Amino acid sequence: MSNINSTAASTNPYLISYSGSDIIGSDTTLSSSVTSSSTNSSSSSSTSSSGSYSQSLVSSMSGFDVSSMVSEMMTSDYTKLNQLLATQQKTQWTQDRYRSEITNLNSFSSSYFDPTSSDYALSANSFLAYIATPTDATSVTSTALNTATPGNYSIYGTKATAASITNTPAASGLTNSALFSTLNGGQTSGTIALTVNGKNVNYNYTSASTIGDVMNGLSNASGVKFSYSELTNTFSVNSSSTGSSSSLTVAAASGSDSATSSFLTNAYGSATPTATAGTDGTFYIKEPGQSSYTKVNESSNNFTIDGVNYNVASDISASSPVTINVASNISGVVSKIQGIVDAYNNLTTGINSTLSEKTDYNYKPLTYAQESKMTSAQITAWNTKVQQGDLSGDDELTNLQSDMRAAFYNIVSGTGLTMADLGLSTSNDETQGAKLTLDVSKLTATLQKNPSAVINTLTQTSTTYPTQTQANLTSAQYQTKYNEEGIFQRLNDIVDKYASTLHDQPNGARGLLVEKAGLASDATDQSTLGKTLKQQTDAVTNFKTQITNDKTMYTTKYTALQTALSQLSSQQSYLSSMLSSSSSN
Repeated sequence: MSNINSTAASTNPYLISYSGSDIIGSDTTLSSSVTSSSTNSSSSSSTSSSGSYSQSLVSSMSGFDVSSMVSEMMTSDYTKLNQLLATQQKTQWTQDRYRSEITNLNSFSSSYFDPTSSDYALSANSFLAYIATPTDATSVTSTALNTATPGNYSIYGTKATAASITNTPAASGLTNSALFSTLNGGQTSGTIALTVNGKNVNYNYTSASTIGDVMNGLSNASGVKFSYSELTNTFSVNSSSTGSSSSLTVAAASGSDSATSSFLTNAYGSATPTATAGTDGTFYIKEPGQSSYTKVNESSNNFTIDGVNYNVASDISASSPVTINVASNISGVVSKIQGIVDAYNNLTTGINSTLSEKTDYNYKPLTYAQESKMTSAQITAWNTKVQQGDLSGDDELTNLQSDMRAAFYNIVSGTGLTMADLGLSTSNDETQGAKLTLDVSKLTATLQKNPSAVINTLTQTSTTYPTQTQANLTSAQYQTKYNEEGIFQRLNDIVDKYASTLHDQPNGARGLLVEKAGLASDATDQSTLGKTLKQQTDAVTNFKTQITNDKTMYTTKYTALQTALSQLSSQQSYLSSMLSSSSSN
């Protein structure tokens, strides 16, 4: 956001006249030429009484001082250099201001559009209008979605099981840290080659491999769970899914060695162990207003019915059913929406401040000579004023503000709600930009009436183009996507459009502001302003070379002229002396 202090005095508090020797900023590359000019002048004066034809004496005789003349001729060069450096500095500041806006946009995105953020705002589950609280959370946990009915839910039953193979080995006292060779007939290295659910699974073991190592390795390679329990002295293999449709087959692969067969026999009782089929869970649920339980069969222990998600961890006795209380969390949802609106207002207020700044043309980038006469605080205050208005009325930022404002105003398809229904409005004062106000009472009332519609208005994804980005859609396709998206989804698209750091825009481009200003982390700045700065830097470098050449040229010419005039002066003195002698005779 803008860091310009718009309250600074409108008059020029540090007025210092420019001189031909001024160099912008801290660039002192050529300042020595100015110093040397004045030094040479001083040294010439100091030797004028020696009686010899020193430069100062000859200059006085010829009517001019070489150093002074060169300095005078170089004034226009130094003035132009100052102008080049000032232009370069302004471009750098403009780039920095854009990058500041990019950082703020991406910070907002990281807070609310990153799935790993605790404030993630692009999922309906991030705005749950109800809280589900079970009486026994060790047996079942629950989440109430926005379509749930508040009240008490009860559940008991037998959980679904996975297809499995279990066996207690003949050996006792095994541990997961024991060497694997104790299970495979003493083989210290080799390959366990299995067929698991028709898939070839190989695991290479060494003399240092433990039982736990092999169990984990086979699990990672096969997609099912191999394990050994030290507590029950039991080897197990469990399929990754539960229910009657889950299956499991484990056998030594064709061509496998004897160590593989020994491992299966010692751990699982057979080289071709038989699995126990998985079973569906049988649950009995009673919802608010019901007097009896309804039986349901589920292949998974994690399922959702009538807006309530159940995650069953263990069998629940009919004599001790778990009660789940679903209560309103409207205040929590309102609080979260208010937080997002506040963060959005901070973002858009900063952008609007940048757009509405007024340029004070009394302030120009400081030269080195000017900075040398000011304190650090004065320099900072001055530079702040110089930067003020750099992005005033900027087209990209203006379009960004317009896009963000429209994201709230345009109707979201299928929800039946408007921005006003959510208690949201923008100020009629154009100086407020896209800043929002939230009527908490109105939002609360709408949430109580239809929480699902409110959350969908904010978070729903496009059904036609759920995963495609704007960069991969035509204008008509994106308009369809836009109309179907919730407000926060639209804001996410807008941030990507302007501040994406990935090359996912058309032709591999990044966000519009990033393309314009680049990023500080870019190894090579190929942005529009980056290229401009490169050209300006080259222009400064080339002009510094020209200044050096000009100084040499002027010094050579005026020295030659001075020499000629000195000789003429000497001849004139000689002739005068001769004439004087002749007349006296």
